[in-house]
Amino acid sequence: MAPALQSVYENLSKLKNEELHCELKNRVAEERKLTHRILQIIVEIDLRKLYLPMACSSLFDYLVREIGYTPASAQRRIDAARMMQQVPELGNKIENGTLKLTQVAQVQQVLRLAKKENKTQLLPSEKSDLLARLENKTGPESELILAKEFNLSPQT
Repeated sequence: MAPALQSVYENLSKLKNEELHCELKNRVAEERKLTHRILQIIVEIDLRKLYLPMACSSLFDYLVREIGYTPASAQRRIDAARMMQQVPELGNKIENGTLKLTQVAQVQQVLRLAKKENKTQLLPSEKSDLLARLENKTGPESELILAKEFNLSPQT
C-alpha cells in the first residue's frame, strides 16, 4: 500500500465513531456537489458536441471511452444532465440528496418507453412535478410511482 494511502487509513482508524460518521457524511455531501458540477460539465460538453473532434460518435461513447465510466454510469449521467437542461432545479436536488441519479435514469427510461409506445411526451413542468413526487423515495418506491403514472408493470 502506498505510504500516503496507508496514512489516510491509519488516520481513519484513530477517529472516534461519531467523528468517523461525520467524516463520511461530509464526504458524501462533497460527492453530491461534485456530481452536480460534473453534470453541468456534461451538459456543456453535449451542447458543444466536444466529443466529435475526439472521434467519439456520441456523448455516451465519449464518457465510456475517453472518461472511463462504465456504460451504466455514463447513461445515468447523460440522463441526469439532459433532464437538468429541462428541469434546472434537478441539479440542486441531486446535490442535496433528495433525488438520486438512479431515480432520474428511471424517469428517463420510462419517458423513452412512453414516447416510443404511445407518443406521450411530458412538458418540462410535468417532468419537474414528476421528479418532485420521487424526492426522498427509495428505488422501489420510485418504480411504483412511475409504474402507476405510466400504467406499467413494476419490474420488481
